[in-house]
Amino acid sequence: MLYNIDFNIAAIAVLLFATVYLFCNKGLARHTNKVYFLILISCLISSVTDICCAYVNTWHDPQNHFLQDFFNGFYMSVHILMPWLVVIYLLYELKVVSRIGKLQLFLSAIPVLCGLVLNLTNPFTRLAFFYDSQGNYVRGKLFILFYAAAVFYLVCAVFLAFKYRVELSRGKRAILVFLMASSIAPVIIQAVFPYVPIEGFCQSLGLLGLLFTLEDRGEIINPVTRVYNRSAFLEASERRIEKNSGLALAVKISNIQYYNSAIGVYYTNELLREVAGWLDKRRDDLACYDCLNGNFVLLGDHMDRERVADLKREVFRRFNEPFGKRVFRTLLSVQVCAMHIPGDISSMEKLMLIVDRAFKENHSEDLDVRQVLSGHERRVQVERLINEALENRAFKVYYQPIYDTATGKVRSAEALLRLTDPELGSIPPDEFIPIAEQNGSIIDIGAFVFDSVCRFYQEKDLKSLGIDYLEVNLSVVQCMNRELTESFLKTIKRYNLPADCVNLEITESAAAGSKNALLATVGDLKEAGFSFSLDDYGTGYSNYSYMFDIPFSIIKLDKTILWSAIDPKKGPASRNAGLLISNTVRMMHEMGYKVLVEGVETAEQKIFLENLGCEYLQGFYFSKPIPQNTFTDFVRVVNA
Repeated sequence: MLYNIDFNIAAIAVLLFATVYLFCNKGLARHTNKVYFLILISCLISSVTDICCAYVNTWHDPQNHFLQDFFNGFYMSVHILMPWLVVIYLLYELKVVSRIGKLQLFLSAIPVLCGLVLNLTNPFTRLAFFYDSQGNYVRGKLFILFYAAAVFYLVCAVFLAFKYRVELSRGKRAILVFLMASSIAPVIIQAVFPYVPIEGFCQSLGLLGLLFTLEDRGEIINPVTRVYNRSAFLEASERRIEKNSGLALAVKISNIQYYNSAIGVYYTNELLREVAGWLDKRRDDLACYDCLNGNFVLLGDHMDRERVADLKREVFRRFNEPFGKRVFRTLLSVQVCAMHIPGDISSMEKLMLIVDRAFKENHSEDLDVRQVLSGHERRVQVERLINEALENRAFKVYYQPIYDTATGKVRSAEALLRLTDPELGSIPPDEFIPIAEQNGSIIDIGAFVFDSVCRFYQEKDLKSLGIDYLEVNLSVVQCMNRELTESFLKTIKRYNLPADCVNLEITESAAAGSKNALLATVGDLKEAGFSFSLDDYGTGYSNYSYMFDIPFSIIKLDKTILWSAIDPKKGPASRNAGLLISNTVRMMHEMGYKVLVEGVETAEQKIFLENLGCEYLQGFYFSKPIPQNTFTDFVRVVNA
């Protein structure tokens, strides 16, 4: 036998290994896996039939060429199919298959169909191959069409890889070049040495390289959800933004940490795996990425807004049904945000802002990308204002008088911080304080407020005006600061003031936080002579244990409790709310606390609270928060 079949045997071994590896590690979950598997099988059949051809082509029977026709025709049919499958594989890998219509796919298969027709009719036409008088295999006049078809598909593959190169990393591009080279080089070699069939072996090496690069996604696959991981998303989205075209659909699940603690990590992972699997099968042109913490993104080519709307509706419909298997099934809340590149998103910063945005509401929501980004821009502006206000001491401290029901005088006031900007206007404290807590500037703001209060108390000699103390709010972050006591003591020493001229307010949510750190800080402050109030009682956790551990002297009831009993506009509202506030005041008195009620806006509310025996009242009925000079004038009149 003239043919050397050693290369074909080696090719079969390589292809069998690649097939087993594919099933053991990846399976056929994705379309790319399925097409790659077809390429492997085609190459495997091609190598086997090539060996058969090597044997039957040595049989010189001028009267009977059936086996020769069968194996040679079958070999060429499978052989011409492989380049077309490589093109289809690239279409799926590059996420552009959805842009190829059925007619275009059919047209792309015409060279394959022509080759099949040529092989089927060859026993009658002998245009593909024939046998000479001695029975030797000879290529026919139209045999070159097989090579022309292969070259055509090779050109198509090169064109696709170049046009959509942004979708491929440098390593993937390199392996595709290797695969193409491994397909071209052996054809040239075999043309020179026709009895050395190395074409199948070289192709098997190219497919093996493909298996360990494009098909081996171990480094870019999340092991839990089995979709692309965050690193893969960062790389792919950067390419999309560089290309300036694409669509990202964020699908964000709420309360993942809650499920971890409630049902355990194992069942939570099953939920996430089910969600990821469902999302991954939505569209072939959208790849699913797990960006951690229940944040998934479908990323792909640009899509018109009507199709995006259909996709979002499909997501919401699925999330209206429970997820989970076996012992646990639950409805999951989801936020969905469609982001067009570059229409909505033009930078990685903005994209990741939305992807990593915390889920605040426990209900499903269709996010408006522009609103989210405008909120972020607003936050950036407020952060800038905070820094500028600290640098230029532009914060203003206002004071809201606190009415003493026993004397009918103003005996104290709450210091309230104000931040204004010529363009943005007044920034409410419940907006800039959380931002300051998150970026750490709250420590400097707290020091500024405390210094301003002490200086004001000393310079205006508020003690002589009947003001016993001023109330200063402590943030959660300040309560965790072990250096807070030392800082406060230095300030009151600088202004030659006693510690009891300041009463420190701690919110209920702060008191329910990191208890050990809080108690240590409060203990130091109490020992230094400061007194404490519990602010916003009734709005937080209502955990009485911290009331026993922290030496509060005053409990401040939130205005919502008062307004539930007596609405400032409508008058008496809820009888049960009236009973609640009455019994709360009585309980606090019996526990040894004084009671301050916030939000007093009408004479009816004032009389009601005085009859309950509340020691202190605060609200617009007496005064709004006012600047320093206005406050001193107000106190002189009221306390005269």
